[in-house]
Amino acid sequence: MRKRVGVKKTSKYKKNIELYRKNGIDESIDQVSAGGVVYRKCKDNKIRVVLIRDQNTHKWILPKGRNELGESLEDTSHREVKEETGLQNIKLIQKIDKTNYWFKTKNQKKLTKEVHFFLYEDVNDKDNISVEKGNFDKGQWFTKEESLRIISFPSQKKILQKAFKLIENEGS
Repeated sequence: MRKRVGVKKTSKYKKNIELYRKNGIDESIDQVSAGGVVYRKCKDNKIRVVLIRDQNTHKWILPKGRNELGESLEDTSHREVKEETGLQNIKLIQKIDKTNYWFKTKNQKKLTKEVHFFLYEDVNDKDNISVEKGNFDKGQWFTKEESLRIISFPSQKKILQKAFKLIENEGS
């Protein structure tokens, strides 16, 4: 079982406090995650990105997850994207941005979360998406228009918009 860490004042937190300070993460944040936008240039000259669908809520989202003990945000993002999409040949391009939001746990406790997103290029356009079983029921490549229409959360829509700007600027 993996050890997960947030930004709580526990012994695990103290071990990672420098990592969080280096990344400008406010100490009041309860959880820190990282994820990514993976894109590929398709034969029809369209750019497509991967979205995965939560098997319980049926919401389309970007792959993301929480830090393991001692992991950098880039390492967390890379690992989570690979685990949740099954895409193994991805190349880190750059950090996109971060989002902050709050949510309630099953016990109705309110937690704040910060998610750092990175841009990846799928360097082997033959790989199929193979979502992580138990959490997701579907993964799919979407065009810019499709992905911006189907993504479930406004904060992730903003991340997608920023990602597409970066991709378009990279090609010019």
